[in-house]
Amino acid sequence: MKTVIIYSAVLLFVLCQGRSLDACSCVEPPPPKEALRNADYVFIGTVTRHEIFDSSSYRGNSLDYLIRYYFTVDRIWKGSPKKEIAVSSASHPTMCGFRFTEGQKYVVYAGKGYYDSTQLFTSLCSRTKFLAAAAEDIKDLGEGIKVQ
Repeated sequence: MKTVIIYSAVLLFVLCQGRSLDACSCVEPPPPKEALRNADYVFIGTVTRHEIFDSSSYRGNSLDYLIRYYFTVDRIWKGSPKKEIAVSSASHPTMCGFRFTEGQKYVVYAGKGYYDSTQLFTSLCSRTKFLAAAAEDIKDLGEGIKVQ
């Protein structure tokens, strides 16, 4: 009986061990104006399409894929005003990847340099969010520039 209790305790201990190194962990995003200063691009856009690509050449991890999302831009606060902008994110939320939905509008805070300096990236740790949930951002950032 004592052996069964010991084995049960060891099994319970092993099963309860978390793998926190594999999970996304973020600090609270800064207020909108500070997030604007820290970002390379801030805009409102609608996701039109996406593509998945292997990013192992960037980080050396063959399990790390990125998803590049393409947005039709409505308004922009920071960055070059273009009608279409591509933004990448990690493929999985445990890697802090932001999962966008095609046809939905977002306020996107994106930066260069996470994987390389030529592409824009965002993550769950940024202020990026559905436009419907971004009232504070719109109020603090103002109107922005309408992109034609």
